[in-house]
Amino acid sequence: MSKDKYIGILLIAVSAIVIVLYGYILFLTSYSGILIELTA
Repeated sequence: MSKDKYIGILLIAVSAIVIVLYGYILFLTSYSGILIELTA
């Protein structure tokens, strides 16, 4: 029982980290795109 609970918590943590990294990458790409448009 505790092993399944641990696996569930681990899956939630991994998915949260993936979502944060994905949002961070999207933010960086959009931010650099804005900088490129401003400097062009």
